[in-house]
Amino acid sequence: MHLQKLFRTFRWLITFAVVLLLASCGGGGGCNATGFSFGSVAGEICKNNQPPVSTVISGVAAGGAPIIGNVEITDKFGVQKGSQIKDDGTYKIDVNGMTGPFIVKAIGTIAGVTVTFYSAGTQADVGGTINVTPFTDLLLSSIAGKFVSLYLADASNIPKLAASLTDSKIREAQDALYAKLRPVLIQLGVTETIDLIRTVFKADHSGLDALMDLVKVEYDTDASVATLRNLITQDKMAAIDVTLPITSTPILPENMGGISTSAAADVQAIGEVLRRLENLFARQLPTSQQVADSGVFDTSENFIQSGEPFQQFADEISSDLDLVGASFTSWSLAQISSSQATALVRIGYKTRSEFGADTERLVLRKIAGIWRISGNAHIASVEFKNEHELTLSVTNQLVNRSQPRIRNGIRFDVSPFAYNNSGKNNPRIAQAEITGLGLSSPIQLTTSTYADFMPITSPALTDGNGFWDCASAVGQEASLRCLDLPKVKLTQPYNIVLKDAQGQSLNGAGYKLPVDRVPKAFAELSTDMFITVKAIKIDGSPVTSTSFGPNQSMRVDFTMPDGLQVDGAYIQAVGFNGDTIREYYSLPKGSTSAVFGWGDVMRNTTVSQIHIRVAGYNRAGHKFVTDVSIDLLAN
Repeated sequence: MHLQKLFRTFRWLITFAVVLLLASCGGGGGCNATGFSFGSVAGEICKNNQPPVSTVISGVAAGGAPIIGNVEITDKFGVQKGSQIKDDGTYKIDVNGMTGPFIVKAIGTIAGVTVTFYSAGTQADVGGTINVTPFTDLLLSSIAGKFVSLYLADASNIPKLAASLTDSKIREAQDALYAKLRPVLIQLGVTETIDLIRTVFKADHSGLDALMDLVKVEYDTDASVATLRNLITQDKMAAIDVTLPITSTPILPENMGGISTSAAADVQAIGEVLRRLENLFARQLPTSQQVADSGVFDTSENFIQSGEPFQQFADEISSDLDLVGASFTSWSLAQISSSQATALVRIGYKTRSEFGADTERLVLRKIAGIWRISGNAHIASVEFKNEHELTLSVTNQLVNRSQPRIRNGIRFDVSPFAYNNSGKNNPRIAQAEITGLGLSSPIQLTTSTYADFMPITSPALTDGNGFWDCASAVGQEASLRCLDLPKVKLTQPYNIVLKDAQGQSLNGAGYKLPVDRVPKAFAELSTDMFITVKAIKIDGSPVTSTSFGPNQSMRVDFTMPDGLQVDGAYIQAVGFNGDTIREYYSLPKGSTSAVFGWGDVMRNTTVSQIHIRVAGYNRAGHKFVTDVSIDLLAN
């Protein structure tokens, strides 16, 4: 009996000790069995109950707003793994089997604008955080001695740079940049030390994220200089030469005016307005009155959206079914006035029929302490978009009559339609002038009587409102003015001045807008990158010069190359009697055909030629257009 009792007591003591040991193992502080008298057995118990070591690297990819895109990690041997960025800007990548140091690349869009940012980490960061922001990009550029996006354009430099990174190099660059930004962070109420790479933060316009809202990093790749700009005053706070140590450039405290916790609170309030805008269209279309009563918009006479007053704008958006379920919360701040009574933001929005995000600038005004959207403050619709165009001339059997032609450049879409027909604004817009990079002299546009947009009328390599790359010029075109594409930069906007018939400006010094994407180089393009028109029929029959009649419909079938999603289609046909069809339809995602209908026109007439354009976008936001002229009289 005494032996049994002693055995039970001994067994209880062992169990109790093991429980204590396992509890100590699970506390996250490691496993140490040396304080116990059970030797290697206890050590094995503890080791086997330790949580597995994480091989995941996570972080936030943002620049004043979450990046919509992907993150890719490359290790010192060139091994790569990637992951999609979540809506809140976070990402996770399991780097099991990879060896640090690491180069981390985030590529995507912020408010519809394409961005690429880099960051870096070492083997010690496995299981931890590596953020990717404009500031991490800047500190990595200082390590490379060149803007990192340019340095790593040569793929062989990626593992080379990764292998050269050390924790001390990263720490030195990050500490130097933090020292520059610390005065601004203090003004934003962030008093603790922040590791720009490793500090966990949220892309919610507070703390470190507020810094990226109010201080923008601008790149001058020609001068190798990154400018830190105060978005409240538009002053330069520092000009950092990435070929030199960051410590060599002072920050200018006198140019930090207006950056404060109240400014950050205003930025958060603006984000809330845009969330309310998205909620307004979340499940169904609001009525025009509901739009007016939502509290989202400035409904006064100060509202103007591309020449439209508020009521006209409200009527339009309350009847646009594509806006149901649209996203409006990808945005970035462009400027807040010194009084913080007005703000300019750029949003990237996506409707249910669109493949990629479109962009819009919005002006917000603080009215009685509440931020409201006041339109875009433009008296005309103005968009500068990249375009790549395949031009074909074919018979009605879609047999080529000439060699297909590819062009690339920028389409300057300027429409004064709403303003010129509003009935109360005088004088009307009669002409426009555009200046900017890649243009050897100003482009002139003139109001058209036959189209909503203003075509380019100054002698140049143009087609309507498209201005084409010099590299796509052939024959005599080489002597015409054209677009010097290598000079085009997203960071350098174009300026457009709208004028009346007497040549007087109607919009002061002009509107400054960038192109939405830099077009692809001409040498990169081929015909298989464009949409192919496969068939054209009128009421189910092959089209001929005499098959047009009133109240008919035309079906255009086409095929899409990989990676391209259709956006819209356009048709134009002019009869011998002057009757004209001009129709444009936006098309739902996945469409492979478009059906055009027309009313009581095209009576007693023949048509010699049809003009069809079908457009699509790839995920990077590049636009591809197939432009087909069909000669119905050709054999």
